[in-house]
Amino acid sequence: GLERLPAAMGDDEEATREFVWEALEAGPAGEPAGETGKFVKRAGRARVTYPNGDTYEGGLDEEGRKDGSGVYTWSTAEGANPWVPGEDEGGWPEGRPVRYEGGWSAGQKSGEGQIWYPSGDRYHGQWADDKKNGDGTYFYANGDIYSGQWANDVKSGKGAYVFKSDGSQLVGEFKDGSIATGKWVFRDGSVFVGRFRNNKPLGKGVFYFPSGNQQEGEWFEVGDEEDEEAPKTSVWKGGAVTVSAASASDVTRAPLPPAVS
Repeated sequence: GLERLPAAMGDDEEATREFVWEALEAGPAGEPAGETGKFVKRAGRARVTYPNGDTYEGGLDEEGRKDGSGVYTWSTAEGANPWVPGEDEGGWPEGRPVRYEGGWSAGQKSGEGQIWYPSGDRYHGQWADDKKNGDGTYFYANGDIYSGQWANDVKSGKGAYVFKSDGSQLVGEFKDGSIATGKWVFRDGSVFVGRFRNNKPLGKGVFYFPSGNQQEGEWFEVGDEEDEEAPKTSVWKGGAVTVSAASASDVTRAPLPPAVS
């Protein structure tokens, strides 16, 4: 039978419903569309219902694996998947889908596809080996958006992260899921160029202001001496403000400059 995907979303091993396969097209030997079984009988487009209520509708290969285009929908019934809240917790939010629509290869998400996560997040872009790989856009439930390159499910390469809360953007090179070097573009037109760690500026850099001035300086992480586990705060220590050779708008439009060392 088919593999349940993705494993990270879990299986309900205690489910008692049966696995059901239903052919959506006639077979090569004249087998009728609509034929059903408790296992995958042949390749082609089909609808599969899993014991916990998950469904898949799309192509299957000779080994019964998802192949070509298809839609996998996770059941949001109570007890169907471990992330579904119980009725005493309010149940599943009405109208929030949990599904993947797109390409498959050998049972894994591949090519172009879109997924709606239980959290309310959504990703639309390229996949390979069941992971986000290539170019894609991730829409967070809180309104933030990342659009750019991915590698093995992690932001990696050129990209831009937009914060809904203040409209600022991190634009540059991402590594291990966070921006490493690039620009922090603010809604008022100011731009910071430098290095980052954990999506926060760190080390030397330059602020360019809409007025045409600039300020070189350095970001420091300041922690709580009495509480080592408390989150650290980024503090900017800037030098003199001088007239800039480049305006903030020029810096925003220009290709990414070399990282400030």
